[in-house]
This record gives sequence, C-alpha cells and structure tokens, in this order.
Amino acid sequence: MTNSSAAAVAVAVSVAIIAAAALSLAHRQCIFCKIVARLVPATIVFEDDDLLAFTDIRPLAPLHVLVVPKQHIRDCTHLTSQHLPLLHAMKSAAKNVIASYSAQNQQEKTSDAASRVVTEFTVGFQRPPFNTINHLHCHVTSQPLHPNVSVMRKLIIQHGFVPLDDIIRKLE
Repeated sequence: MTNSSAAAVAVAVSVAIIAAAALSLAHRQCIFCKIVARLVPATIVFEDDDLLAFTDIRPLAPLHVLVVPKQHIRDCTHLTSQHLPLLHAMKSAAKNVIASYSAQNQQEKTSDAASRVVTEFTVGFQRPPFNTINHLHCHVTSQPLHPNVSVMRKLIIQHGFVPLDDIIRKLE
C-alpha cells in the first residue's frame, strides 16, 4: 500500500469515526440516521443542508425515493406547525426528484418507442403502525406500482398513506 492510499484510508476511517460519534445514542440504531451520517451506503439522488433523498432498497415502482430530514424526527405523527418549513422543503425536494426522473424517463421514451412516460406520482408518508422505519421519511413514488407488489403490501400502502400536502394543510 502506498503512502497516499494509506493516508486516504486513514482519512476515510477518521471520517467514519467522527460521523459515528456525532450520532446520539438514541439514533445509532436508526438506519436512516446511519445513511445520513454516511455509515451505510445508499444511492443518493438529492441532498441539501436539511434533507437527503435516496432510492428505496425495496422499490414499489420504477421511481421510489425516500426524502428524509437529516435531523431525526420519529414519524409524521410527531410533526407540528414548527415543522412546516421542513415539510415545504421536503415537497420541493420531491418535486426536484420527480423532475429529474421525468426528464430521464422522457429521454428514454424517445429512444424506446414501447416505453411509457410516467406522469403520475404520489408523495407522502406511511403513518404508524404502517411505517417500517421510525425516522420521518417521505415516499416519492411513480404510479402505477410494479405488478409484482403483493396485495397485502398494496392494502398497507392504501390504508396507511398520508399525502404530504394533507399534512401541510393540517398544520397550517
């Protein structure tokens, strides 16, 4: 190993140690906090100072991205009117993700006449007890869902889903 590659490894290890130390004890088990801290890999599609968006590891549709706040908030039932700026930022991030996906989808359609341009998207949260990760995350999903999504999963999505705009209206 050369001196420069050893130094690069040392820097990467130091960054990981600092990131791990920055996580509070309460959030060390949260997979999304680990992704935000770059302790767990993810395919990141958007980031700003307050939010991170990455592809879902079990996508329900061709586009299935999760927009998460970098600050740990348990779920959508813990939101107050003080979170409205964050929710508006999440909505803006979702729009950016959709715009990027739509542009890519349109480009692919022009090269493949059989493909279909996706124009419908859902943006929102799974409320407890239907959420699987206790870190606020907004699903950005193209419609329709993949045909292989189970009936049970579709029912959970249907009954546990709260659109982002509904939460914003409720808190305003």
